[in-house]
Amino acid sequence: MIILNAAGQTCNKFFTYLKYLGDSLETGEKIVILSPDVSLQHYPNLINSKQIKFPFYFKVISNVIGYQKNIKYLYFLFGNRYSIKFLNSFFKLIPRVRFINAPTGSNKSKNYNKHTTEIKNIFTPNQQIIQNVESVFNEIRITHQIICGVHLRYGDYKTFEGGKYYYSEDQYHSKMLEIKEIFPDQNVAFFISSNEKIDLSKFSECNCFTIPNSNAAKDLYGLSLTDYIIGPPSTFSGWASYYGNTPLYFIEDISEEIKKESFFQIFDIWT
Repeated sequence: MIILNAAGQTCNKFFTYLKYLGDSLETGEKIVILSPDVSLQHYPNLINSKQIKFPFYFKVISNVIGYQKNIKYLYFLFGNRYSIKFLNSFFKLIPRVRFINAPTGSNKSKNYNKHTTEIKNIFTPNQQIIQNVESVFNEIRITHQIICGVHLRYGDYKTFEGGKYYYSEDQYHSKMLEIKEIFPDQNVAFFISSNEKIDLSKFSECNCFTIPNSNAAKDLYGLSLTDYIIGPPSTFSGWASYYGNTPLYFIEDISEEIKKESFFQIFDIWT
């Protein structure tokens, strides 16, 4: 058995779970997560998975004290640095149990490739999210042949890596116009995903849309439904690329022109 603590935000954790789930499906070794990610409520197949367990997460407790509080308490008990240090020492004393505190990218296993369908099923969001998001996309598909997902990452990216990937709305707009040039004879729509509120009127000459009353899980699923994704290097758009098998372009140099051959699958970019 593996007691797994995955570092980082939601999609950092998803990529870590992905690698260990691939190994679990090969070996049969079970995975236990003591401190769930805040997104857990949106992924019923993950909650009910046979390979990965959340022994201290109970929906009835969330109903009583509130979901957010429940997740915060579990983090306080099992996910903070002092708890991790204690758990690492404690589980060394327990036979056949391994405690792993896993930074993103620390597991280099490729076993996930053998179990793509099963793993993606585990990370399928709930039906309400699927229906809400697909209804928006189906409407857009009536009049547009191409949908490009644009991940405008703000918030923490203002300081991440010294702000090198914190692009302005004008800079994103210029990249969207480059996408239109790649498909001059097709109607292109742009799905805008961001961790901040965006004024779509700033993107003139571009048909842009968002998901009404969206959240991170809806945006993540929406990006996976697009034909192409652009945005700064991020596990968020990277996970959408993996889940939807969607070609992705990371904007690492804002002056570099985007071309059709610039797009790759996420595991062609990250090994």
